[in-house]
Amino acid sequence: MKAYLDGALGRELRLEYQVLEFDDFQINSLKVSHTSLSDPHVRKFLEALVVSELKAQGCKILNMGKDSTDKQIEKAVKPLNLSADQKTELIKKFKSIAGEQVA
Repeated sequence: MKAYLDGALGRELRLEYQVLEFDDFQINSLKVSHTSLSDPHVRKFLEALVVSELKAQGCKILNMGKDSTDKQIEKAVKPLNLSADQKTELIKKFKSIAGEQVA
């Protein structure tokens, strides 16, 4: 991450760190407040909401987690001792075979 940030500064890209501030709200039975952030479901919901908004604005998300399909494939191929690039390529191939959208 540090190497990426240093390189971005060298190319005069704009880097932003953002803090999320919000009033308490509820969607169906999901209550979202500062005190509910200890709930992993609330945190995942907020992260997905913010990431979707930032992607729509054209931002590159650096700390994006892996989806469950990627995690399952990585776990399955771990004994093969593949490089990171080989794992990425294999995940793309598996997703393509499964008919999933490949990024």
